[in-house]
Amino acid sequence: MAPAHPRLMPESPCVTPVSPGCRRNVHTVDFAGRAGILPAFHRESSEGAVVSDELKKISVVSLFVEDVQATKTFYQDVFGVSVAYEDDAAAGLQFENVMINLVKVEEAAGLVAPAPVASREAGSRFQVSIWVADVDAVCLELKRRGVDLVTEPTDQPWGMRTATFVDPAGNSWEVAAGIGEG
Repeated sequence: MAPAHPRLMPESPCVTPVSPGCRRNVHTVDFAGRAGILPAFHRESSEGAVVSDELKKISVVSLFVEDVQATKTFYQDVFGVSVAYEDDAAAGLQFENVMINLVKVEEAAGLVAPAPVASREAGSRFQVSIWVADVDAVCLELKRRGVDLVTEPTDQPWGMRTATFVDPAGNSWEVAAGIGEG
């Protein structure tokens, strides 16, 4: 069975990731089993630690869900995204610039150990935001697709117009636009 998240395998060892002159390529295997190479670490931070431009992009967000099938169907119906990977424990859905990895709660402990996996009843732990041109128009489309909004479009004191909804697992999503933009 393929992993619920990409595996990273160092090409050649460095003494530490911050060793001077360390130029390590990292071989990856993605959700579909395709091999690839991430570029080597290539720049030092102001503190002297080696960092990489690749650390500035989010590739995958894993969400822990009780019902992978129902949540996957929700994402397909609401966002029109395609399944990049699926097995009995997880499903990866490809958005434009990030993959959302839906992982069965029972399998999630291996990803976050030693921390516990929180239950849905514990409350929201994060929110995924999508910036759009017109919050009201997007909300009409979401409602047309069967989504119940948690909050209707509202002008916020921090200068954004926002609305929120949740997926079947209770994960919070926000659509937002700057007030007066567009």
